[in-house]
Amino acid sequence: MISDFGRAVTRKLLTGHGSREDHLRGPFEKMLAAIAASVGLPVTTIGETRLPDFSLRPDYAVDVAGARVGYVELKKPGHGVPGTWSTPSPHDNKQWEKLQLLPNVLYSDGEQFARYEFGKLRGEVARLTPGLDRAGEKLHAESGAFARVLTDFLLWEPERPRSLNGLVRLTSNLCRLLRDDVTVELERERTGRARQQTFSRLAMDWRQVLFPSLTDVQFADQYAQTITFALLLARVEGVSFQGRSIGEIARLLGKKHSLMGRALTVLTDQPEDELSIALTTMIRVLSVVDWTEFPDESYSMLYENFLENYDSSLRRKSGVYYTPAALVSFSTRFVDEVLRKQLDRRLGFAERDVIVVDPAMGTGSFLAEVVNTVAATIAVEEGPGAVAPHLRELASRLIGFENQAAPYAVAELRVHSLLKKRHRSEVPHSERRFLADTLDDPDAQTLPLGKMYEAIDRSRRGANQVKREEPVMVVIGNPPYADKAGGTAPWVEKSGAGRDAPGLKAFRKAENGRREYVLSNKYVYFWRWATWKAFEAHPGHPSGVVAFVCSAGFLAGPGFAGMREYLRRTADEGWIVDLIPEGHQPPVNTRFFQENQQPICVAVFIRRGGPDPKVPARVHRTFVERTVGDKEGALASLTIGDARWRQCASGWDAPFDVGKSESWSAMPAIPDLMPWAIPGVKPNRTWVYAPEPETLRERWTTLTRAPQPDKPLLLKETDDSRVNAEKARTPGMNEHSGSIGAEVGSCPLLCRIAHRSFDRKWVIPDSRLHDRARPPLWYTNSDNQIFVVEQHAHP
Repeated sequence: MISDFGRAVTRKLLTGHGSREDHLRGPFEKMLAAIAASVGLPVTTIGETRLPDFSLRPDYAVDVAGARVGYVELKKPGHGVPGTWSTPSPHDNKQWEKLQLLPNVLYSDGEQFARYEFGKLRGEVARLTPGLDRAGEKLHAESGAFARVLTDFLLWEPERPRSLNGLVRLTSNLCRLLRDDVTVELERERTGRARQQTFSRLAMDWRQVLFPSLTDVQFADQYAQTITFALLLARVEGVSFQGRSIGEIARLLGKKHSLMGRALTVLTDQPEDELSIALTTMIRVLSVVDWTEFPDESYSMLYENFLENYDSSLRRKSGVYYTPAALVSFSTRFVDEVLRKQLDRRLGFAERDVIVVDPAMGTGSFLAEVVNTVAATIAVEEGPGAVAPHLRELASRLIGFENQAAPYAVAELRVHSLLKKRHRSEVPHSERRFLADTLDDPDAQTLPLGKMYEAIDRSRRGANQVKREEPVMVVIGNPPYADKAGGTAPWVEKSGAGRDAPGLKAFRKAENGRREYVLSNKYVYFWRWATWKAFEAHPGHPSGVVAFVCSAGFLAGPGFAGMREYLRRTADEGWIVDLIPEGHQPPVNTRFFQENQQPICVAVFIRRGGPDPKVPARVHRTFVERTVGDKEGALASLTIGDARWRQCASGWDAPFDVGKSESWSAMPAIPDLMPWAIPGVKPNRTWVYAPEPETLRERWTTLTRAPQPDKPLLLKETDDSRVNAEKARTPGMNEHSGSIGAEVGSCPLLCRIAHRSFDRKWVIPDSRLHDRARPPLWYTNSDNQIFVVEQHAHP
């Protein structure tokens, strides 16, 4: 076999014509088939010309007995294999970056053969000698490593993940590859280089049925995540992948999870031989996943760990964070107490008229805790035997909205597992978790897309019916934090104040417009939707509770004055727990969310009946401090009647701060003494500041001497400051001419400034680098001028 391979390749190489790499292809196919036959394996090699034109196209896909075992990448003789390269080309590096996401790859230049699993070399690098340029039929293996490499490749079987981390690494890598495949194909379709418009049509349908503002990039991400978690869900439900097409897998999944089953059908409705390498591999490796080997609590962290491995920047951008169990437990327990003691619901969440919705349910943490709370209540009130029937009843009034299919699937896993394993209850035939965007207009018209989309469209219609018609008593959850969210929720942003829609206008205040840019944040939009739904939308059911774990920015920020006035006029009472009294960028061991440097809180507002807009709501505030462990202990004992609560100021738009003493309030405010005030310089790029002048000079040189294509990223371009845009000089700043992209001069004379309250730094005083330079501030700069830095919202 080896000598036949050598004879055929050497003969071709000696002609001097054609691609040296292509000369390997035919002889390699014959050799691989002969080796497979010698160990009794029926093998099929599928050349790249027959593979879908996605981001990764190895030379061959290899099937044994009808099942995909791996991929082969051939290179010209003498090229070497990964790990032996001295100076790999950019193409080699880019291709290897993709190939090492696959579980079984045979890489060869005809003289060296190596097998890799997820980029790691397995066994030895096998060598054939002498070189193919002269070997001919004398070609032979240096050792037994050659036979081992080839047979190990052909006999490969997927390895079962033994830990949650192993599963996360496996799925996140393949999901990323699948996303890249779809991104590439969408671009090919957009530019007319693809034969069909498969993914463009899918993206169009997805927008029509679910998410109108979805971009192609976002669709590629949702496509990959949806398929990944639909397949995981199928394995949880015991669906065998062995010998089944993806269409059959989707159909079986749909028997228990109709929406995810239909989503999988819709997104993979194409011939099996056109499925991407990533998807084919994913089906193969997930076929051996056994969920019984993972602890039940795996569900709670699955999606966050997945996102961190899959795309950590996406996780931060989307605001998706696992809500720590202590915060979920406290929020749910506290609301249960509020229902019992403030709203006359003796059984709390277990009362049959308490309809609960989590408008951003993520992986279902709050819904699961409500299930546990109801189960505990019923066990005490009626005995353990009554729990299961009550949980079946709870399903009709426990509602969740989620606009991403992957966390939606995890929520399905989590709630079903909780019902079956912990509470010994059957999964209800009908549940009310919807794949839908809470902030979308429920009256927006969409075109019907036929029977294939019926389950998905039914979810959207169910969500819209809840938004329009169903009174809700409790809105609870942890809404996403995403600033600069303008344009993402037109129904909320553009609607007026009133009963028909949750218009953001209700949170605005006259003559406060220039500060209200902070309202363009997802968590604010969810606050507006929640308060509208619980307090305004259904006058016949005016009692309600809104309880969110969220940013603490609205408690005191000047841009939130209108929001605070709305809460005081609309609600009757509120409780706020300051979770990060340490302030911005607190020590890591004090943070509930390790990567979040912003202050956060738990805020609960209630209305007992009709509104009384002339009497401000009583708002109480307390805080938990020291380490996260200390804070969790403090939350565990905090109740409505706790002595730790302090009443906040009652002014309509006053910050939700505890009241000041009379002697403090009698003191003059800074504006009384220094009436002229202006916001500080706002470059919108931190690199123009530094403690040392030399650092700024180095940064200036790096920017001005960089290749032109790199300058936008180095500058951090914004609408107000672009590399090639000329910008007028701000009086008081240094002179300049032309755009910053054309600048070749040395760094301007630096200026020392007060930076925040207790720091001094140097800044580059060039208006081309500043979005808002504040000309009046620079105009008044002189050696005789004294400036005071203060937080103007708290004079």
